[in-house]
Amino acid sequence: MASVPLLIIYATVTGNAEDVAERVAREALRRHYTPTVMSAHAFLRALDTLPSWRAVVWVASTTGQGEAPPTLRALWRALLRRSLPHNLLAGQAAAVFGLGDSGYTHYNVVAKKLYRRLEGLGALMLGPAGLGDDRAAGGHEAALAPWLTDLWHRLRAQVPLTPGLTEAAPEDRYTRPTCKWAVEVCAASPSPPEGAPAQAAEAGGCRAAVQSAALAAHVAIAEMEDEAALASVPGAGEMWGVGQGAPPPHAHDSPARPLTARVAATRRMTAPDHWQDVRHLELEVPGAEYEPGDVLSVLPRQDPAAVVAFIERCGAGLAPGTTVEVRRLAPGPETAGPAPRHLRLGDLVAGALDVAAASPRRTFFEVLRDTARSGLERERLEYLCSAEGLEDLATYNQLEGRTVLEVLQDFPSARPDLGWLLTAVPRLAPRAFSIASSPLAHPGAAHLTLAVVGWVTPFKRRRRGLCSAWLAGLRPGDELPAWTQRGALRLPPDPATPLVLVGPGTGVAPMRAFLQHREAQRRHGVPGVAPSLLFFGCRNVDKDCLYAEEWGRLRAGNILSLYSLAASRDQDHKIYVQDRIREAAAAVWEALDRGASVHVAGSADKMPADVASALADVLVERGGLPPEEASRVLQRWQATGRYQVEAWS
Repeated sequence: MASVPLLIIYATVTGNAEDVAERVAREALRRHYTPTVMSAHAFLRALDTLPSWRAVVWVASTTGQGEAPPTLRALWRALLRRSLPHNLLAGQAAAVFGLGDSGYTHYNVVAKKLYRRLEGLGALMLGPAGLGDDRAAGGHEAALAPWLTDLWHRLRAQVPLTPGLTEAAPEDRYTRPTCKWAVEVCAASPSPPEGAPAQAAEAGGCRAAVQSAALAAHVAIAEMEDEAALASVPGAGEMWGVGQGAPPPHAHDSPARPLTARVAATRRMTAPDHWQDVRHLELEVPGAEYEPGDVLSVLPRQDPAAVVAFIERCGAGLAPGTTVEVRRLAPGPETAGPAPRHLRLGDLVAGALDVAAASPRRTFFEVLRDTARSGLERERLEYLCSAEGLEDLATYNQLEGRTVLEVLQDFPSARPDLGWLLTAVPRLAPRAFSIASSPLAHPGAAHLTLAVVGWVTPFKRRRRGLCSAWLAGLRPGDELPAWTQRGALRLPPDPATPLVLVGPGTGVAPMRAFLQHREAQRRHGVPGVAPSLLFFGCRNVDKDCLYAEEWGRLRAGNILSLYSLAASRDQDHKIYVQDRIREAAAAVWEALDRGASVHVAGSADKMPADVASALADVLVERGGLPPEEASRVLQRWQATGRYQVEAWS
């Protein structure tokens, strides 16, 4: 008996949206739909099929300052084309679930915009958008369960059950995860010598070669995922001029085409007794193509000891040098899976699986539940996977920053095989860093401004960021694969356009690139280079005032007409960059009145909204605009690119 196809498209950064999409698919299968799960990036190659789907569920996260995940941006541009007919999706039932953080101003804005656009293209929306909140008790799962209950009720009203099929019982909520991978051992290497796991993990090459092999495995798994998804969509092609309006790609703009970066210099910029370690890292990157405002991406290097510990937990006789055949299982009975790949197990784990940093998602606990041999462990896992255990799962897992390795240690009787682990363990995600240099000033090089992330968990355990700690530990001469990508900030094409730059903390990195570029333009004889205003924020002048000597030199050379420092802890009351903007209202208004573009970078918590409020005050007090009009002007500037924000969580 035929069941109704259901397309599920997800756009993720950390993997949570993918986990939700898989959960929707499992519940859909139990209700006699035939689900197809695809990333937004992969669906670009099947975009012409979108109007033909009877039912589509979208799952999208919101990142930074209300930004879409990178994997969604090209598809979003295609959906926004004005030439699309208003009834393009007429007859299609659609639903949207968003993942966000209510602590930020633009909470779940991507899901909200997506909902409105689908509705504008004629789709029948199945109830309001679901809004998952990372700050809620139980995380986004708290909103997901009731949203799914409503979704299935509304979808069934639009797509009646095929005669002869039986509806799932309401109390039957068990949905077993589906294994998507098969991993078989081809040849085993000797086990690592006792007491030397790191050396064993890196046997056969230097650290750079090991990291390149891990990146190749990371790319291979991602390619197989996309191939499998596309195989389930007959006639996949392209439509609507996907890519129109997008910048031309660089030769080295993806992990599949990396460059070799070599560390030329590294130094700590904050005082030795300052609470945070902020580093300046200079990389030699021959062949790099980028513009000020772009980012450099890398795949973090995991601790070799953690990689070995995970492999040993996978089964006796396994070692990093073990060769395995990795197959992505076919998504349906009438489709073929991608061709298998042969990889070293150490490369597969080091490059594709985040085993010692990211917290596992609910699917991982469901897999452990289904493979636990201990009754007590199985009972505990059953509770953590239930609706009643959501808050306890969040407390044990996400809030405490529990890692895959730690969870496996807590449930030793659970023994999922390699295929299940590749299915359920979070993917190791590349990290992007704003480039803090101009290619005009430093050709063949890229500078980074890097804060080593550190925090204490609710149970007082100290944690360090996987990627930032690794990069901070690099020494001159070390090499690593890297690639450049377009960032959220762009210099105006006319160097005579003044700049208002706001970059507290490491948010000053792209501002340094902009100022270096303007200085190099003037040095190369470009006429009419306008001076800029820089608002920088730190805690203490003598502790974490980054690049202070450079700002003084640029001010003396009139590259900067204003350098305003907000050292928040150097006086009784706190002073932030938004306060300095208000204090310098006359200079800010003069620049804006001359057509200045505004660029803001830094934490996505409160700073961007506070800066926007300060700019609105300048427009009101100095420009004479009514408050409502000032807000509309800032929104218009954001839409046209005159006001740009790059923010991160």
